[in-house]
Amino acid sequence: MSLGGAAIALRAYAATLARAALLRDRAALERWRDRRLAQWLRAWAGGARLAELSPLDRHGLMADFARLNQLGLSAEEATAMAEGRAPLPLGYHVGLSTGTTAGRRMPYVISEAERFVWLGTILAKTLGAAALQRPRVAVALPQGSALYDAANRGHALPLCFVSLAEGFDAAQARLIAFRPDVLVAPPRLLHWLALRGAALAPRFLFSAAEMLDPPDRAAIAAGFPKARLGEIYMATEGLFAVSCRYGRLHLAEDCLHFDLEPAGDGTAEAVITDFTRQVQRMARYRTGDLVRPVPCPCGSPLRAVVVAGRASDRMGGHAPDTLRDAILASGAADFRLVQVGEDNPVLSLAPGAETTAPRRAVEALLQRPVKVETRPLALPEGAKLRRVMRCP
Repeated sequence: MSLGGAAIALRAYAATLARAALLRDRAALERWRDRRLAQWLRAWAGGARLAELSPLDRHGLMADFARLNQLGLSAEEATAMAEGRAPLPLGYHVGLSTGTTAGRRMPYVISEAERFVWLGTILAKTLGAAALQRPRVAVALPQGSALYDAANRGHALPLCFVSLAEGFDAAQARLIAFRPDVLVAPPRLLHWLALRGAALAPRFLFSAAEMLDPPDRAAIAAGFPKARLGEIYMATEGLFAVSCRYGRLHLAEDCLHFDLEPAGDGTAEAVITDFTRQVQRMARYRTGDLVRPVPCPCGSPLRAVVVAGRASDRMGGHAPDTLRDAILASGAADFRLVQVGEDNPVLSLAPGAETTAPRRAVEALLQRPVKVETRPLALPEGAKLRRVMRCP
């Protein structure tokens, strides 16, 4: 990390902590956010109101990618840069999503300065004052890109990116060699490391890139009893939320504008506008993620939510977390519920598990037959873990 980059990250870190200290009530937060949003709209949309902008989804973003970034890069050009197949423009970085849209990972373009603003912001929101102790931070995610490769070359803060593309055993070896104080990883990897008693002693664990389901949370907490377990809700579109000391995810409303559009079953779809980024426009972007607003005793003016799953994984009008909770409440320790097309769902349980109560729990919600099978439920290494999933 260059001295200039370190200075930008430090300013963003301090600014994030200052906002948390000064914007103590909802009204003050909204006034501040609305001013920043208006400034951003003047620069990006000629002063148009947010409601006047056309909504955008993942397919629309990929199709119109060149118009939505200041460099005029197409999605194909940006992807080639992120994968190291084409040179990066000086002063810019390109990253790729950990998931796919129509089989393709989605690129995003940020400037060198925006990269360090993101770093300082996330350090403030996750570690607070502990970040000043220069902890060793490891980030393990399913796929690498030029953006994360740059993090490996940092010096002001010991950072290490670990790609899961080579498998969990290789990731474990790299993490043990790095000895992180802070580990950010998908819950399936944290769960896997916990079951194997990995020789790691992080002070902070953060689940990211996937839903942190109760079976994973319990296994991780048992395997790393001395670590504080938190969550980061982060996607290609930016940093969405970080958990507080009570374990509740709080939306990063000091960085993004969130519209929570009712989506049924007590959930809302997150529609975001990022008023902090300048290189790539992200306005009224439909994430496809379902969240549930929840109360939190921590006193933050930032709204608290739980992530309910992908809208595309809804079954019978029920969000994935509703189905998940019903199955777990029936006595199942773990499961997979998959529906392909319009076929009846298949509920997979571990060998020896009681099957009648979980099947009845799902059928009561879906009002249709459910096939049950028993098989080993391995933690996937090459794909995201989705316990409730619909496939085309």
